[in-house]
Amino acid sequence: MSAVPDLGHRLDPDLDAARELAREANVIPVRMNFTEDCETPVSALLKLRGEGPCFLLESAERGQVGRYSFIGVEPRAQLRWRDGELLEFEGSAAISRSEPIRSIPAEDAYTALDRYLGQYRVAELDD
Repeated sequence: MSAVPDLGHRLDPDLDAARELAREANVIPVRMNFTEDCETPVSALLKLRGEGPCFLLESAERGQVGRYSFIGVEPRAQLRWRDGELLEFEGSAAISRSEPIRSIPAEDAYTALDRYLGQYRVAELDD
């Protein structure tokens, strides 16, 4: 995974707090808040995305500036629903047509996704 540039901002939670949270959870949300008036979510995504799959989720509505933007790059896994199975691919392997590393049978995609996400315990953070 590529290194995140040092922008002089603090990650929340810090490393010690994240280690403490990891005693009870296996997913620790990490965030960095900053105000940037020279960067848009799309331009940030274009700078961070690299060659593999990526995503941008925004809270904007009807052309208004949103409060939150979520950018994801270099995934650990990708999921695809096909013919009654949720297929898990490692990293960006779904693009290269590699074989899935796991298959979860289910009658519908929502049930399969619920089963998949059930393996994660997300740490609850303030705010």
